[in-house]
Amino acid sequence: MNCIDLWKNKLYNVVVLRKQIERGRAKMIREVEIFLNGLIKNDGKDNTYNIYKKNLEMWFDFQEIKTLDDLLKITSFDIEEYNYFLVKKGLSVNTQFNYTMPIKQLYNYFYQRGLIDKSPYLLKYKIRNKKETKFLNTQDALKLIRGLKKPRDKALYSLILETGMRYGEVTNICIKDIQESEDGGFVRVIGKGNKERFLGFSKPTLNYIKDYIVNDRPQANNDILFITKHGNKIDKRNINNNFKSVLRKNGFEDYKDFHFHCLRHSFASIQIENGANVKELQEELGHSDISTTLNIYSHVTKNKMVNRMSANGLLNQL
Repeated sequence: MNCIDLWKNKLYNVVVLRKQIERGRAKMIREVEIFLNGLIKNDGKDNTYNIYKKNLEMWFDFQEIKTLDDLLKITSFDIEEYNYFLVKKGLSVNTQFNYTMPIKQLYNYFYQRGLIDKSPYLLKYKIRNKKETKFLNTQDALKLIRGLKKPRDKALYSLILETGMRYGEVTNICIKDIQESEDGGFVRVIGKGNKERFLGFSKPTLNYIKDYIVNDRPQANNDILFITKHGNKIDKRNINNNFKSVLRKNGFEDYKDFHFHCLRHSFASIQIENGANVKELQEELGHSDISTTLNIYSHVTKNKMVNRMSANGLLNQL
């Protein structure tokens, strides 16, 4: 195949992909409109339609939802991430409830229509205050890794704490996605919106992954890196329970207040404290909009700014 044929083939694939996205978006708009029109019929208020539509559009933008498939693939961890985003915006409990209620009702509608097997809202989340959000600082993260006994746990938690991957990303990476580099390794990740990014990690983490693959990973008919003892993909609830369990076993008394997504927030906080700028962090986390990164991690950047101003104060030179 010559260069012209390759170019034509690539162009054809782009056109096909664009049409698929357009069809998927049309299906999504149709389903959401049916849902919203049903609200007017039951509620009798046009204002309800407008409020729900506005709040759903905010949700779509945050999750980078473009098609019906994107909308149906949302998990409970995506819901938790959005809840946390609302908390960090400083919204009242009532306002958080108003933002999330349309999403909950939309997924109940999808469940009743048979489009999903269960709603991601089946796990009941409590609307929280800011002080309840949990992170591991550098010392806590190192304490956790040192205390882990199982090769899979060491590889899994080391990789997340050094890359900040989402649940859906880390449980979908394959062995072939892990590559060795001069300073350690890197992993190819497919994030939201099928966006590809490459994330680096240290030599010790690479060694943990190698040890897990060689000595602990069960034989399986798939190439997924992290699997259960039966060779299956790790379940969301199991991985969350496992995280709480390893925290408890390693002396974290407040382990019940943690959830798996706290690892991603811990990564971001540690990175900022160690000098990463927000633009770099945006790319590493896979946020399409830098305002998302700024809103979620403003507490860390503010602390860093205050510490820098204190350390570099003019009168320190007297």
